[in-house]
Amino acid sequence: MAGEKMMAIKKTMLATGLVLGGLLLGCGPSDGLSRAPLTGTVTYHGKPVDHGMIGLLPVDGTKGPQGSAAIGPDGTYEVTTAGKPGAVIGTHKLIVQSRELVSESDARQMKVGRLLTPKTYATYDTTPLKVNVPAEGTTLDIELRD
Repeated sequence: MAGEKMMAIKKTMLATGLVLGGLLLGCGPSDGLSRAPLTGTVTYHGKPVDHGMIGLLPVDGTKGPQGSAAIGPDGTYEVTTAGKPGAVIGTHKLIVQSRELVSESDARQMKVGRLLTPKTYATYDTTPLKVNVPAEGTTLDIELRD
């Protein structure tokens, strides 16, 4: 009887270990980046920018990879960094680009459409946009100006 009880305890411990191990493996390794939500809306001439992209470049001592976001049809965006939701906590320069859509044939030839947003916002060297992402996250609505 004592042998059966000991065997049941061992089986329970083994099953518990397998479940916990699976949970830990399922969580995946952490990349060590502290992220926080960064969302908002992009407008130009008072109307939502209906497609395009946003790029974030960590500056002023902020460490980590660049973040990015697609601009949706309603002008909204949500930043991701290294494939995960959120921007690295700290200060970033922002670029915003929306381009004329090109045909599939032109896209295959790596042709890009004409810039629909002001050129000033298209590169990190010229953009005036900067954001500080706090640990609790933030909303940044961007009004592009000529």
